[in-house]
Amino acid sequence: MRTDIPGCLISALLTVAFWGALTVFTITLILYPLLYLQDVSSADDYRAAAYCEPGAHSTSCRERTTAVVSNVRSFDGQPEFDVLVHGKPVSVTWESGAYKPRNGDVVQLMVWRGEPVLVAGPDGSEMVTIQDPDAKLRSDKDVLGLFAVVGIFSLVTAVLVGWFGRRIVFARLGGTTRPQFLNGLALALGIIVPLVTLTLVGQAYGWLPQGKLGAWVVGLAYAILLLPPFFLFRWWKSRRT
Repeated sequence: MRTDIPGCLISALLTVAFWGALTVFTITLILYPLLYLQDVSSADDYRAAAYCEPGAHSTSCRERTTAVVSNVRSFDGQPEFDVLVHGKPVSVTWESGAYKPRNGDVVQLMVWRGEPVLVAGPDGSEMVTIQDPDAKLRSDKDVLGLFAVVGIFSLVTAVLVGWFGRRIVFARLGGTTRPQFLNGLALALGIIVPLVTLTLVGQAYGWLPQGKLGAWVVGLAYAILLLPPFFLFRWWKSRRT
């Protein structure tokens, strides 16, 4: 039987475009706004919070503590280092300020909900970290407009592709059996779980930028690595049919 290779490629492209657009829409216009609202709430709580009593640990007050700087490193000119907070290692990343971390420095930390938000060095210079609620909010606002545009574009793309290519996009889903669906779900989790794990580990050890930028770097790398093999597999499968 002669296989329509262009038709198979078009089918694969339409399917990837539809579900990919829906995924981007979900991230940019559903998940990201929820994270943004969470950061807004955290910033409001931080501004209104009082200082903790000495030795007290609470998520509703600002804690002042002392720590020793270790594992100083830099990613794209952005200083990072580690400190112990409540006995647990925490990565700290510079957002603004004059303090330049050095291994062995004894610093004063302002801790909010387990994360250092302000660091005061031995010489009195200070550093605001990216964990600071207001810094997170500024970072969110920097990309909020871009995410809104990308999300709207993705939604329009999903609607157009889903409507004009509905016979192609939904044909495979309509004939999917329960084992096939479970296999697809397992494959999706097999992609997402390593993606999240790699992002968190990379940020913890300084391999990736902190925050949402690091997640986008890993996501883009995944797309570059996975999409070409996917299209090659579809082409190879069409040749065997």
